[in-house]
Amino acid sequence: MLDETLGGFRFDPEDGKMTAAPQAATTAGRPPQSRNMRAGSLRKWRFKVSSQVMCLVSPVFRAMLGPSSMFKEACELRASPSCYRLSLEDDDPEAFLAILYVLHCQTEKVPSSISFEDLFHMAIICDKYDCALAVAVWVDIWTTGWREFAFETAYSEWMFISWTFCLPSVFEPLSRKIVMEGRYENGLGQLLWGGRSLDEVMVPDPVISAIHQLRSDAIKAILDNTVFYLDLYSNAEGTMCIYEIPECDVMILGSIVREFRKRGLHNREKFLLMSLNEVVASIKEISIYFYTNYTGTVFHGDTCSFLPELFAKVDKICESIGELKLERFSKGVVWCRCGTGFGGKLEPLEYKPV
Repeated sequence: MLDETLGGFRFDPEDGKMTAAPQAATTAGRPPQSRNMRAGSLRKWRFKVSSQVMCLVSPVFRAMLGPSSMFKEACELRASPSCYRLSLEDDDPEAFLAILYVLHCQTEKVPSSISFEDLFHMAIICDKYDCALAVAVWVDIWTTGWREFAFETAYSEWMFISWTFCLPSVFEPLSRKIVMEGRYENGLGQLLWGGRSLDEVMVPDPVISAIHQLRSDAIKAILDNTVFYLDLYSNAEGTMCIYEIPECDVMILGSIVREFRKRGLHNREKFLLMSLNEVVASIKEISIYFYTNYTGTVFHGDTCSFLPELFAKVDKICESIGELKLERFSKGVVWCRCGTGFGGKLEPLEYKPV
């Protein structure tokens, strides 16, 4: 793989011929809903690249191939009299090719429009090799046409893309949207948005944990505020009714008990699996019967109802939920929290002229 020049070719093992790399897909139309890897990725591609360039832009390649690295690959590179071949099995070749053109300053070959699938694969590669900063100037160009879909569940990969390429204008509001709409699948132990696991679309664990914590805290606060009124009417000393009519309290208490049983509010675990929006909708569907005298001239609904107060508390809880700040989840912070083995210690590059 490693040399001092970059060639835009792929090797097709089926016919054994070197062929020009295909053009990148355009943004015409939406990306296919299928999440399968493209068929071409099953073939072997060969790229000639500069090992020095790769080490300069990527701490991962620097640790693997740096001049003082003791990794097997670095030792073989230094001992190789000609081009050294490095196999990278899991990287999408079409996305990698576009990134390599950028890294080697062959800008005339860099595609200006790409498919959403390619954008996602580019983010995966840039995250894997920590080279997102090196392609940052192209990110605005590549994301043009796809940002309008960033908040649709069919494009949930945007959460990872915006984290990788440091796009707070997408990451931060999208994080709050997922807090409000995400559901927890207890059987899988995963947080879902739009029916898809956030793990599946590569969202870092600390981000998922923060989203899950925000939604769980909000749901618990809503349930606590709702249960408060059951306790209030169950254990009231004296009369809660503004007119001091005990029958009014009894009707409200009976209504609360019935609604709690109907909606399963006694089962907190059930609500913790629901989306925050679903919890809010369920609470706001609570209905209460109020006291009316036999002549029908006195109705306590407007004066004795606790529902406006409860609904206001629920709205305040939801309004207080903020967006996750991208700066809290920078690459270094995420690596530290995930406990990766790569310490990020980089030796100075010293290449002898040939």
